[in-house]
Amino acid sequence: TATGQMLGTVYYVSPEQVSGADVDARSDLYSLGVVGFLALTGRFPFESDLASAVLVSHVTKTAPLVMSYQPDVPPALAAVIDRCLMKDPSARFGSALDMVAALETVIAGLDNPAMVSTALPPVPEREMRVSDTEAHAVWKRASELQALTGIQPRPVLIPGARDAQRGRFGG
Repeated sequence: TATGQMLGTVYYVSPEQVSGADVDARSDLYSLGVVGFLALTGRFPFESDLASAVLVSHVTKTAPLVMSYQPDVPPALAAVIDRCLMKDPSARFGSALDMVAALETVIAGLDNPAMVSTALPPVPEREMRVSDTEAHAVWKRASELQALTGIQPRPVLIPGARDAQRGRFGG
């Protein structure tokens, strides 16, 4: 894309994409975290009728914890997704291979409850504080991005019930 433009859906973009900062593979891990959050909770971490409000939320709000919406998710799995949704790219996994290793630990731990309790806790995140100038810049960029990408309707989620007979999340 051209400099300053963004290609993506507002629900999945990383904070650094919205703010125009440098983007690397950890940005993709953030987007994958959104997919995981949606798969496990049935909702996006940030929702609004306005695309610009969703974009601003990616930058200024801390993502809710998976377990705050779905307490029966294995804690280690929730921790992996929560880590992907950290605002600071350095707090996310360093690479997709690191995330795969964490997920393999989670999968192995599903059959061994002792492993589940010792798998990756989320990295603590500092409270986000944004100055008036920074907030204005983020809102301006969000409105520009919304204008460039057009107004897209919120994706319709297909409700479904988890099969309790199959065990924990496909187990």
